[in-house]
Amino acid sequence: MTFEYIHKSHNKSLVIVFAGWGMDSHPFEDLHVDECDIAVAYNYADFRGDNISSGYDNVYVFAWSFGVFAAARWLYDNNINPTIAVAINGTLSPVDDTLGIPVGIFRATLDSLSEDSLVKFQKRMCGIKGFAEFRQNPPKRTIDSLRDELVEMDRQKSKTDCLFRNWNIAYIADNDRIFPPQNQDNAWSRTSAIRLRLKGQFHRPDSFQAIIDANIIDKRIVKTRFEKSQPLYDSYAQGQARIAQRLMQMWSTLPATDRPTVFEIGCGTGIFTRLYTPNINPGHVFLNDLTDIPESLITPQTTVLKGDAETIDIPDNIDFAVSTSAIQWFNNPKRFICNIAKHLAPDGYLILSTFGTQNYCELRQSFASSLVYHSADNWREIVTQAGLTPVDISEESFTMTFDSIAQMLTTLRQTGVNAVKTPSQITKSTILELERNIPTIDGKYGLTFNPIYIIAKNDNRQ
Repeated sequence: MTFEYIHKSHNKSLVIVFAGWGMDSHPFEDLHVDECDIAVAYNYADFRGDNISSGYDNVYVFAWSFGVFAAARWLYDNNINPTIAVAINGTLSPVDDTLGIPVGIFRATLDSLSEDSLVKFQKRMCGIKGFAEFRQNPPKRTIDSLRDELVEMDRQKSKTDCLFRNWNIAYIADNDRIFPPQNQDNAWSRTSAIRLRLKGQFHRPDSFQAIIDANIIDKRIVKTRFEKSQPLYDSYAQGQARIAQRLMQMWSTLPATDRPTVFEIGCGTGIFTRLYTPNINPGHVFLNDLTDIPESLITPQTTVLKGDAETIDIPDNIDFAVSTSAIQWFNNPKRFICNIAKHLAPDGYLILSTFGTQNYCELRQSFASSLVYHSADNWREIVTQAGLTPVDISEESFTMTFDSIAQMLTTLRQTGVNAVKTPSQITKSTILELERNIPTIDGKYGLTFNPIYIIAKNDNRQ
């Protein structure tokens, strides 16, 4: 396989895009991720590839189509456990009647391969609109090299015992005419990957950039925005305060623990801290955040753990690991929950809130990039796979209203970070578009909050 860098500035993080059949780097050359080098892998006529991940602190893998199988082989062969691994319209069984591309279709593609048949394949791959975009910067590969790639895939397709399998997310397009969506569902249902739908999209997704942006969180930006918003955060965070109060109500229904140890992830200005401290009466509290912890939260029973919760050392024997409205900003929440589970005391609890798939849904039409929001069912899978017992996983939706779009955007900005990942691009035309698209309630603009509440218990006595 060939690795080709499209951006290389000796950053500490690397994004690798494993392209599909017949591709090279050209269709991906506009991809960009701040503070990341980007490489494209293609041409699987030979599955061997150098370990280009050496020297990077973070490796983010995005694999598309046949690239999923190729990435799984490469990761396994090089013993690499990436920061995240995201599959897009592909499976670990690339040629299979129920788990991949049906055998008959694959054979027909190989046997009849020509310039004309390739164009027909690309149209099925992209859809009409997507094909026009694709042809603006197509790959520059020969028919012979594409045939060699198919022959090797046919030879390797059954070698599924030497594959990396710890995938985080599998995107499945509703209109995929290459890898049937049902086959993708069949394949990924056998794994721990969270399945997310690309509604109305084809085998070639509408935007690789949007998928990458949704799955890589720049913690430097998160930290900077929260620091700027801290002085006014509490006065604007009515939605977050409501969520914290609801989570506190759920926590209060659990059996009381005498002087428990609490680890709070992403405590921020202390909205949740001030709720649970008088109610739970903790013996010790570990407070974590990317930014400085407010002095008003620090007592003799407090230990400050400043930094990225995904990388800091987590204390042992925690009675309650808690968090509100923070974990959606983690690069790999599934791995983090698995790590937290190892540090819970016997009968310890995970208590947190995050956001569901309808959160800020009114903004998505106007902004290409937003976070990945998992469903309540996704979260049930995540905590169960971490070895925890779900006690209560539920969600709600409520609407906050604003007198104007400007007020709405100000509130989002003053609460630090939000679903809009490109606030510098908010223009007058963007505001006008939002005014047209967002429905009003009694003359006010509504914004949906979709919190998910998660309580899970460590029943492992070992």
